[in-house]
Amino acid sequence: MWEKRAEGVPDADIPQLTAMHYGIDVEQARDDFGKTLLRWQAEGLAEPPGNYRHYSIGGVPFGVHYPNVTMESVVAPIFAHLECARNAGNGQSPKEFRSRN
Repeated sequence: MWEKRAEGVPDADIPQLTAMHYGIDVEQARDDFGKTLLRWQAEGLAEPPGNYRHYSIGGVPFGVHYPNVTMESVVAPIFAHLECARNAGNGQSPKEFRSRN
C-alpha cells in the first residue's frame, strides 16, 4: 500500500490491487486500506485527500476534513465564521471530523 501511494497510484485503486496481490476479497482490502491510511494520517505519515480546514469554538480547536469540493462547498460556509489558523487553540490537540462520501 505504501509503495503504491509512493508510485502515485490513486488511493481508490489500491484496494483492488491489494486484493489481487494477496488473493483476498476487495471489500476486506478496502477496509484494511482505509484503516491503515487513517493510522498513517493520524501519525502524520500521510496527508488525507481533499481539503482540511481548522476551526475553533470557545478556544477549543477542531478540524474538518472535506474529501471533495462538493462536500466542502456545502459545509464550509456554515463554519466560515469559526475558521482559524492551524495553530489556534492554546496548544490543545484539535478534534477531527471526517465526512465520508
